[in-house]
Amino acid sequence: MRTIVSGRTAANRQPCRVVRRWFVDPVGKTLFIGRGTRRAAGLLGGALGLLSLAGAAGAVGAASAAPAADGAAHRLAIVVGETQYASLPPLDACAASAGAVRARLQQLGFTVIGRDNASNGEMSAILESAARKLAAAPGASFVSYTCGYAVGYERRVFLLPTGAVLQRPSDVLTQGLPAKTLLDLAARGSRPGLTVLDTFAPPHGTAADLPGFAAALRPAAGQVFVAVAEPAAGTIATPVAQHFAEALERAPVPVAPLIDALRQGAATAASAFAVAGDPGDLSLIPPPPPPPPAPHVVARVAGPVVPAAAVPVAAVPTPAAAPAPAAAPAAPAVAAAPQLPEEEAYTDLDRRRVQAALKLLGYYAGDVDGLIGPDTRAAIRRYQHELGAPMTGELTPAEADRLVAGLGAG
Repeated sequence: MRTIVSGRTAANRQPCRVVRRWFVDPVGKTLFIGRGTRRAAGLLGGALGLLSLAGAAGAVGAASAAPAADGAAHRLAIVVGETQYASLPPLDACAASAGAVRARLQQLGFTVIGRDNASNGEMSAILESAARKLAAAPGASFVSYTCGYAVGYERRVFLLPTGAVLQRPSDVLTQGLPAKTLLDLAARGSRPGLTVLDTFAPPHGTAADLPGFAAALRPAAGQVFVAVAEPAAGTIATPVAQHFAEALERAPVPVAPLIDALRQGAATAASAFAVAGDPGDLSLIPPPPPPPPAPHVVARVAGPVVPAAAVPVAAVPTPAAAPAPAAAPAAPAVAAAPQLPEEEAYTDLDRRRVQAALKLLGYYAGDVDGLIGPDTRAAIRRYQHELGAPMTGELTPAEADRLVAGLGAG
């Protein structure tokens, strides 16, 4: 992990030092960029241990589909649709687009992680969760689809989370997600990997140079990067998302025809289209290996070898069928995690869940002790800022439920 520290002032007006963290995998590929206080430089290692607390509390995780029995444990996808921005016009098309792509991938047996309207901290948690899952399943097929605003800065492309407020161009360095982060994540041993950016240019700011960005990429074999600049946002799924979802209808989903479908969707809306990488003959769902040939059985008798089919066999009475075992009792249904109440009604466990979630998402660096003090209030205000909500320092039930849901992203 590489760390850069710069002087800033926190939301609670107390001096602090902001740390930008590049989390790096063993071969040196950047995974994601996060933010936090200086004390949070060791955040990730401690936060992962808090996932057991989330399980004990029954926290609800990000949207995912249970893997099917036909090898779907080796299929992983990230789907994010950024719609309700704090300082930019809403993108209703992204909610519909992400929903269409997510549904198709789940039907194919992909484990889909992600959420709509993800903040900077939530995106970091999503990417970290995906990195762990890919590390546990080398060779897994990986698909990433992100719909939202994108801007360019210093020949790079940045995706904007919903809470981004860019007062000057350089703010994208701390509030945006580098597009190359997703491609680097796909290259973590997965084969094949498909990364799709379905983007819009904000009303103000530097438009992303997607063709120039794609031309400078050198994806690994089997990795493909596709970027689309939509001309205008509507209320239904983008043509690119519609063609993408249709091409995902049936296995094994060869990657090359899938890219052709994305290109056709871009042409329908006169969208700028850029692609990098060669899919070859790979498919998102490799065909199952052929069954082994049946063994040739022969019966050995005195004299020459005779095929088993030619040897007469005495009739043997068929034994009576054994009675069927009694059906096992159905497992009790698991109740959904209860919603958090108003803050004054929190239990000690509720307060610890809130602190654990704030710490996991990079807003809090203190102890998970169940005591809501000034540091926890400041972390809540930072979280509310990225949601575009009033920075009261006190969570509403809806804000608290969304916060603790991040504990289940892994």
